[in-house]
Amino acid sequence: MNPAKTLQEYFNELSSSSPTPGGGNVAALCGALSSSLGIMVCNLTIGKKKYADVEQEMIGLKDKLDGMQKRFIELGQKDNASFDKVMDAFKQPKETELEKDARSKAIEAATLAATTAPVDVIQTSKALLPILEIIINKGNKNSLSDAGVAVALVRTAA
Repeated sequence: MNPAKTLQEYFNELSSSSPTPGGGNVAALCGALSSSLGIMVCNLTIGKKKYADVEQEMIGLKDKLDGMQKRFIELGQKDNASFDKVMDAFKQPKETELEKDARSKAIEAATLAATTAPVDVIQTSKALLPILEIIINKGNKNSLSDAGVAVALVRTAA
């Protein structure tokens, strides 16, 4: 997930035979989309007389969601980079015992490092769910379906 690319470029890369972007990147994208929908519901709540009593809370939630959206995007990029390192480790030479040992250690280290982004996506998703619950309960009721899709997306991310 590179914010500088169009959706079509992203879909083309995702559909290709390249291992990245892959499922971890898509999970992070789902988290970013969920955050974006939460921000949208906050924006549709803020400034409405009917929701004046929750306006400050929605402003605060919107700020949190903005940070989470950015975090999910970073995690998607981190997932790509770390999995690319796993693939690079598999390409290391394996002719001699020394090379085999070095390759094995590189694969193990890269694979372990590649688990951090998905774990962070799960943790960030878990932190997002209670925020979306507040938005569902207190936000603009005309946007309830948008908030519902946000919940579905963050569950997909996790």
